[in-house]
This record gives sequence, C-alpha cells and structure tokens, in this order.
Amino acid sequence: MYSKIELLSDMRFESLVANRRIDARGLLNASKKLYSFQDEILALIENELNK
Repeated sequence: MYSKIELLSDMRFESLVANRRIDARGLLNASKKLYSFQDEILALIENELNK
C-alpha cells in the first residue's frame, strides 16, 4: 500500500492522472457536441410538427 506522499510524488501516477484528465475533457467536449446536435434535431422535428 502506498502512502499519500509516495503516491502524489510518483511520476507514473501523475502521468496516469493527467491522461485521465485529458480523456475526461475529451469526453466532456464530445458530450457537449452531441447535446447540441440533439437540440438541433429536436428543433427540426418540432418545426416539422408545427407546419
């Protein structure tokens, strides 16, 4: 078992955390784009239903 100090000073752990952060940021950006696309689709559907 690692101590907090050992873990936080381990470059491999720091690299792993950095990679996970980059992955999470990418997923968040992709999710925002998907949400925006869904909004566009719903607006188009609503527009068609109101014709």
